[in-house]
Amino acid sequence: MTRSIHAVTSLSGMMSSVVISLIVAATSSLAAAEPLDKGFVDKVYRDAAGQHKYVVFVPRDYTPERKWPIILYLHGASARGTDGRLQTAVGLGSYVKSHAKSFPFLVVFPQCENVTGRILTGWSPESIDGRRALAILDEVEQQFSVDKNHEILTGWSKGGYGAWSLAAATPRRWAAVVPLAGGGDPKWADKLKDVPVWAFQGANDLAVRPSQSRRMIEAIKAVGGKPRYTEAPDVAHEIWKVAYRDELFSWMLNPSAAATTGNPSRVQPGPRRPVISAAETDGPFVPAVIVPQAVYVRMGNEMLKTLADSIPKIIPRDVLRGRLDDYSDETTAQGRTYRVEFTHITYDGQLSAARIEALGKDRLNVRLGLENAIITIGKTFVSSEHRSATAGPIRIVLGHRRPVWLDIDLTPFVEHHKLRLKITDAKFNIPDDNWYVTSPASVSTHRLGLMGGLRSTRGLRVVRNKVSSGLVSGIYGSKSKIESQVLTVVPALIKHLEEKLELTDVTELVGGVWPLPVYKPRLQLWPEAVATDQRGMSIVFAMAAAAADPRHAPATPRLAEPAGIALGQVPQVLSLQVGVAPNVLKPLTDLLVQAGVGRIHLLDIPGGAFEPMTTFRTLAEAIPDLKRYGTDVEIRAELVLASPLNVVDASNSTNPSGGDAAMFQFQFPKMIVSYAIKADPSSSKWTPYVDFEIQLIQKARAKLLKPSHLKRTLRMDWIGDADIKVSGRFAPGYKPIDPELDVQRIGRLFEQGWRDWTQSGPLSQFTVPDVDFGFTKLRLSDVGWAAPHIYATFSAPGIKLTNLSDQDLIYETQGPGSVWGGPHTLKPGKSHKYDVAQPILYRRRTSTAAELYTLPVGSHSIFHRPTAGGPPQLFQADSHGR
Repeated sequence: MTRSIHAVTSLSGMMSSVVISLIVAATSSLAAAEPLDKGFVDKVYRDAAGQHKYVVFVPRDYTPERKWPIILYLHGASARGTDGRLQTAVGLGSYVKSHAKSFPFLVVFPQCENVTGRILTGWSPESIDGRRALAILDEVEQQFSVDKNHEILTGWSKGGYGAWSLAAATPRRWAAVVPLAGGGDPKWADKLKDVPVWAFQGANDLAVRPSQSRRMIEAIKAVGGKPRYTEAPDVAHEIWKVAYRDELFSWMLNPSAAATTGNPSRVQPGPRRPVISAAETDGPFVPAVIVPQAVYVRMGNEMLKTLADSIPKIIPRDVLRGRLDDYSDETTAQGRTYRVEFTHITYDGQLSAARIEALGKDRLNVRLGLENAIITIGKTFVSSEHRSATAGPIRIVLGHRRPVWLDIDLTPFVEHHKLRLKITDAKFNIPDDNWYVTSPASVSTHRLGLMGGLRSTRGLRVVRNKVSSGLVSGIYGSKSKIESQVLTVVPALIKHLEEKLELTDVTELVGGVWPLPVYKPRLQLWPEAVATDQRGMSIVFAMAAAAADPRHAPATPRLAEPAGIALGQVPQVLSLQVGVAPNVLKPLTDLLVQAGVGRIHLLDIPGGAFEPMTTFRTLAEAIPDLKRYGTDVEIRAELVLASPLNVVDASNSTNPSGGDAAMFQFQFPKMIVSYAIKADPSSSKWTPYVDFEIQLIQKARAKLLKPSHLKRTLRMDWIGDADIKVSGRFAPGYKPIDPELDVQRIGRLFEQGWRDWTQSGPLSQFTVPDVDFGFTKLRLSDVGWAAPHIYATFSAPGIKLTNLSDQDLIYETQGPGSVWGGPHTLKPGKSHKYDVAQPILYRRRTSTAAELYTLPVGSHSIFHRPTAGGPPQLFQADSHGR
């Protein structure tokens, strides 16, 4: 009986299992039949610790009928959190968003949830977030049709370090690994030698030094690997904007076949193409603080002349092409009143020259030279009682001998954060000798031929000629009307000029004075005041800084104190000059202090300069109480910005021409080196231990570098040693056995670490692009400090010719509107420089032909023999002057 009961129970259990299996299978089948979400899909991973949000990108044409390659993307430090979306705002997510219609990979975007842990090891295989990232990838591969032989690992910054470490831990898993601005342990090289690797690094990156990527690449090469490495010149930390582009993703589709034959360790990328819109590069810009009077731009009359020289070349033809309103007039002939209607009027002008000049307060003068401008009157109707004629078309040609000038006075003003131009006066006077009117192409009459008995063909011809000459004479007599009609196109021209006066982004200059190895803020500028004088135009800009964490941005941005650049303080130079008040750093760093993100682990500071301050042996000598926990105690050391920094003048007023004349200094009123300990490795709780308060003052200076004729670099250098004061105390609530603190020793360690860090590279360095107006250019020519601002001046870049051949170069030149000059003789090994802001023509005569080239403004041309041999020729130099 008992056996029977057991048998029935067992059979019942088997049937239940079968039924459950059938239900699960049916449910799975139904789920598979449902349409799949495409694009960026929000997902949740569940484990013993709870729920973890992540995102999967599903290609537009995804189907489970084929196997798909998959990418695991590891984000940088700024995207840490638990919202499950921030990790898609910057980096690979930006590229995918702008190419979502055609991107051929599944992409997994996990999010690092540890917002207080170390940055460089946050994705390591030993970390919770690193292990979870791999587990999420496994889950996605169960839910989607994935080619498990085509898994690709990539990451940027913190994620670049994670890509190296996860790849070394699981090298056989990855079809390719693409670390961006990352680093790792060269001892991993033997594990990675057979993995297709393509690493990217910005040559100007000060957050992750290029040496970190280089040493990994060289280590892999040393054990026989063939990694690819692109070190992009003139690029800082945001290397993802250069790396994530079509060339890389084409390689990812077949990385094994594309494995190289040993690329050089410094590969120059091709021309950078704007593949991502500005709105997508960094996620939503949510302002947290606004700083008035932060930046100025001085547009002196010399700069305005350079801009004006470009206008005829860059204004689209359709701006000077369109229709005018019909108009009518009355005239009297032979006692009769005739009504004349001009209709179907079009204009087609050519702008041959332009002048822009500030003439005084609230007066900006613009003169536009029109040449061979044609006004076509499509049809003209002449009518009186019982009589009429139709003629057309008639052409009015203006400026056939020389330009006819359209003279416009403007008052600049700011409206809704935009620079606007108000038309206060406009004049257009046609000289009598510089225009003409053509006779109508045809004339037809009705009853006008009966006048005076002129009924014959000859009589009709006479009448039509009279109508034609009468219309032409009438138009000549209506010159003022024509001038008024031309003035109606002025608003459209000024609208286009407003767009040209919208300056390129100068926020990088502000970022150039950022002195911290953490969280460089995102910035936006807008004009808040404008004024003109007899030497040029001055514009003062306000600056907005985005919230460090857009998820916790204030409802209304805080208005900071003005940074101190008022309109009256803008230097009245004649060139283009941009000035930044470094004191904007006070509200910007206060933003980090208030958000609690102005902190970095000492081991995450670039270069490892502060590593001695993290070892048990060194710290135990300065903090004897630490010995009670033994050498196995875990130590966490963070550098915390506890109050905003100041920037003040450090010039030597007693010696203005001395070496300190252009210096300023950073004042850090309060930084804290904060220690926490964990005696029990199995515990997740850190115990606050000791805080050392640091007061620091350090001088700095702006410097202009000219690596070649084509390239200008702005570098900010730390100067001399810092003035450092240190005090210390145990954390509140902690009771030490030995209360002694060797503050002086900690001070020496910090001073040495700070010195090593500041001397390992400049404060900042970035290439400043030319201000390009399309036909003319201006190039950075000077930088300096004139309290209370750092300034950068732009001037005509000129054109350079260098003779690297073994024979004289004899040539001629011609500038815009001038005659040929020369011949000029350029000796071997010498250069000629033309200080111009416009292109010039180059002509060289040989025994068989004449060479004629346009030399672009700002260019460097080299005369030398081709590599393949033959007579010397003219070649364009690259940015290195080669």
